[in-house]
Amino acid sequence: RRPLAACRAALLATLLPDPGDPLKRQQLLDKIGGKVVKKQVEETDEDGNKVVEEKDVVEGGVLAWGQENSPLMDELRATIKKFYGGEAPKVLDPFAGGGAVPFEALRLGCDVTASDLNPVAWFILKCTLDYPRQFAGKKWRLPDFILQWPDFIQDFVSGKVKRRKGDKKAHFSDPQQLALLDLPEADLSWHVRAWGRWVLERVKADMASRYPVVNGEPSVAYLWARTARDKTTAGRIPLLKTFWLCKKKGKRAALLPIPNADKSGVTFRLLTDAELEKPDKVIEEYPILKEWEISAETLLEFLSKGSMNRAGVWSPVSGRPGMISLTTADLRRQGVQQLLGAQMTVVVVEAKRPDEKKTFKRYRLPTKEEYVAADIQQEDLEELFHDIPFGLPSEPSPAGGGSGASRAFSVPKYGFKQWQSLFTPRQLFALGTITKHTRLAVEQIATSNNAAAEAIGAYLGVTLDRVADRSSTICTWTVDWDKIRNTFGRFALPITWDFVEGVTTAEASGGYPGQLELAAQFIEHALTVAKSGEGISIERRSAIEGWSKILDAVVTDPPYYDAIPYSDLMDFFYIWLRRSQWGSSRLTEEVFKEALSPKWDHEKQDGELIDDESRFGGDRTASKKSYEDGMAKAFQRCCDSLENSGRLVVVFANKEVDAWETLIGALIRGGAVVTASWPIQTEMPNRVRGVAAAALSTSVWIVCRKRPKTAVAGWEERVL
Repeated sequence: RRPLAACRAALLATLLPDPGDPLKRQQLLDKIGGKVVKKQVEETDEDGNKVVEEKDVVEGGVLAWGQENSPLMDELRATIKKFYGGEAPKVLDPFAGGGAVPFEALRLGCDVTASDLNPVAWFILKCTLDYPRQFAGKKWRLPDFILQWPDFIQDFVSGKVKRRKGDKKAHFSDPQQLALLDLPEADLSWHVRAWGRWVLERVKADMASRYPVVNGEPSVAYLWARTARDKTTAGRIPLLKTFWLCKKKGKRAALLPIPNADKSGVTFRLLTDAELEKPDKVIEEYPILKEWEISAETLLEFLSKGSMNRAGVWSPVSGRPGMISLTTADLRRQGVQQLLGAQMTVVVVEAKRPDEKKTFKRYRLPTKEEYVAADIQQEDLEELFHDIPFGLPSEPSPAGGGSGASRAFSVPKYGFKQWQSLFTPRQLFALGTITKHTRLAVEQIATSNNAAAEAIGAYLGVTLDRVADRSSTICTWTVDWDKIRNTFGRFALPITWDFVEGVTTAEASGGYPGQLELAAQFIEHALTVAKSGEGISIERRSAIEGWSKILDAVVTDPPYYDAIPYSDLMDFFYIWLRRSQWGSSRLTEEVFKEALSPKWDHEKQDGELIDDESRFGGDRTASKKSYEDGMAKAFQRCCDSLENSGRLVVVFANKEVDAWETLIGALIRGGAVVTASWPIQTEMPNRVRGVAAAALSTSVWIVCRKRPKTAVAGWEERVL
């Protein structure tokens, strides 16, 4: 999503009247943005030490985190409404996506229309805007089954969910106390928490044998390495870019591959921080290191390099570091021939030190029981998915290729051509189990309240999708943070050689409880925002179709040329939503009736507006023209619906000159005149795409007016 503060700022600047006086204008800007002041800020560093630093801090305004509920917002809303003659201004976002712009427009008291062609985007908009609007101010009795969960009741009574570790008893554990308890009615967020917990408890029961607890320490994640076949011995080569597991001071851990005597593969040893402090002992204990010409001085460098680099792979089974056994072409060939495999390397567990309440993550080698638990048979998968609509996710994944948007997909080159191939069997089994119980929960709620069933089921579907994002073989383990990096760390589906499989029922590292709570926290916030808006309309339609209503402003973040293949990426979420939501309503079934989300319809000359030559038989000229013509038509429809004094604000971020030329050309062809542009720093520098890369840190907000139909050709003023 585009950052909410940036959207709020752009909407306020678009909708508020200009005071017409420099002093008053500055006062208004200060009222919106606040002032930057220097303050002493106390923080805790990685070693737990308190550090005090002087930092720039924003004081006042309505844009800083936590200031969105400032009393100033009421004043600004009233000013906007007064300027528009006592009516709520009508605001449209024709490429609404995740809903950041319409969400902020709703917060400002606007009459909002949010539209997007993609079914996943439409579904998110329903959850972001529509359901909170429907259930704002509504409360009803929680289901009776919550009485079996004292911790849930304690959280509900206190109004805040507390993360618990260990076996500490919650309040309300006495059955007699529970029987006398008269709980108040609850809003939508707590009903989602209640039914999410209902789903979780059943998934835990079904998955207990699949996630065995060893020595009383619950597993958090399982780390895997893909394997390839050694050309010399036919043994399995582990494909790891690094042997490091953790580089934190005092917690260092690394893997050491030891070739099996029969050359069938490797067995891993775990090097702890204490061992890594004495590299000489490591060299003496493992003679294979001397054979590989690794010394105490080069051990850490060896661990950093792993078994592969851009040149190819060296084989611990038959070779030594630096001796390339397999090239990238070999790996692709083996992938297409279904010869790539996977080997569990290590287990991350939640451990507890004696006489301490806090838990910590530690690494250990897998047990035989854990190898068996991960081995889900195909018959078990087929039996589970038999009663789930559309069965196993066998839909084709993006083919990739070309230099346009579809260059983001490298997995098909390695033989991964169906969505189900991007998950381990246990990941599929876990996601299928969550889907099954989500559908059962919706069925139960629907016996008494269809509207609540649809809304609660939708948020449970969002939770499932969030778990799926952290439960694929594209996910990796962050060496510096001991956490799971989700599938879409960037807008692509790259091949990952060492991946992580999270425990879907765990409290940490992308598990269901954490994702459910994030959804519930958003609902709480959205229920408050929904009270501010005058009206909301969610539409699934192409931006080329146009709108019948007259608009005061169009604010949108359109597709970026060939930067992101949105609908192909959205299909990752689409396949799970289609299975979890099917049957919840006639409209939902209509939206999710196709196997995958819409791309480009050559007959209708309509569809997703991106530059992707793979949809035009590799014809780059036709692809670019389709994008340019489509964007021009979309902007023309926006201008046709705008009031003569209305504004069209477009967000754009691209490094390519051609992309800017295309966008501005489309705006002019669509009937708009660019009057201003404002760069806003909206991109996180620590995102995967932004680390050690020449990536954009700002997006540019282009402000346009509607060109009068009587305007003559040419420029009225000198440009230079």
